[in-house]
Order: sequence, then structure tokens, then C-alpha cells
Amino acid sequence: MELKIDELDSQIISLLQSDGRMQLKDIANRVGVSIPTVRSRISKLIELGVIKKFTAVVAAEKIWGRVRFALLCNINTENIEDIKKKLNGLEEVRCFYFLAGEKNALIVCEVDGLENVSRFTSKLISLEMGIESISSFIITNVIKEEYGSAVGPNTSLSITCDFCGAIIYGKPLVKYIDGGRYYFSAKECAEAYIQKRKKVLEIKKS
Repeated sequence: MELKIDELDSQIISLLQSDGRMQLKDIANRVGVSIPTVRSRISKLIELGVIKKFTAVVAAEKIWGRVRFALLCNINTENIEDIKKKLNGLEEVRCFYFLAGEKNALIVCEVDGLENVSRFTSKLISLEMGIESISSFIITNVIKEEYGSAVGPNTSLSITCDFCGAIIYGKPLVKYIDGGRYYFSAKECAEAYIQKRKKVLEIKKS
């Protein structure tokens, strides 16, 4: 049995996507359940990683002189962790995607002023991430921009094991450890995780 989004989860997600500041009591009234039920569902969706975070989305077009542009390029994927570390340290990089196709990467960036587009592109190339065959495109008008994914009832979830990191196919083994909920692909992974956690705690105490 797979983990799936049910009708109630779908309704709660939809309401939060339309207004992330909506109070629990208002959500409960809209979907016809109690406040504790809504709170529990939201907590579960956060723990599963379905809801990544609650945040304020700033409109780039409202910032004077702000320029958004996309870079299509090829990047050497031999050291992905190094690439992630370097890109995470650059606030100008707003989105990064690996692609299947002629170009294997899409990077969406923001800078102040057109003159900084080529300057920042040169900076990226200088970081030695194996960037080549690069093409830049200025974003001139946003017709539609949605954040996150649309989720309907019966949507299957992709859950990874909290110990080995493998994708769990079927129903995960759920363990509640020190107040947290954890998902494992097998009993062996759960036992290994608990043992590893005990060793870490023993080292901290010593």
C-alpha cells in the first residue's frame, strides 16, 4: 500500500497554497473538520516533506532595476555536492534544475541592472563547476508563475528511507523515535537507525 494524499490533505494544501497565513480555525471551517485534525494533517505533511516550508514570496518585478534571467548550459555532474555547495552560497541564484536534453542544466538568476547579467554569468563560470555551452535569456514578462506543485486526491507520494535514503515502494515502516516520526524501507533499516542514533547520543554524553 502506497502513501497517498487523500481528499482532506488535498483541500488543506490547496487552501495553504492560496493563503499561507490562513489560520487553523479558518481552514477547519472550510474543510469541515476540527482544528486538532487540521494541525495533525499539516504536521504530517511537513514531516513527509510534502510541505517544504512557509515563506513570503517577493515579486521581483516590484523591485526597481531587478533583472531576472535564465541560463541554459551543460554542467559536469561528477561532483554534484560541490556544485550544490557553491550555488547555495549565491543569493543571485534563485532556482537550479538538472535537465534531460541537449543542455543538462537550467539556472534562474536575479541581479540588479542589465550590466550585471554578463558579470554574474562570468562569476558562475569562474567557480569551476564545469559550466560550458552556456546561453542566457532575459525574462521580460511573467504571464504565469505558480510555486510548488498542484496536489489532488490519490496522488502517490515519493518517500525515502530515513536510514539508507532509498525510495520506499509500498507502505513504509513507521517508527516514532524521541517524539519524531521516521520512515524506513525495512525493519533492518529501522534497527540500524536506532543503533546509530544511540551511538551518537553516547558520544555526545561522553
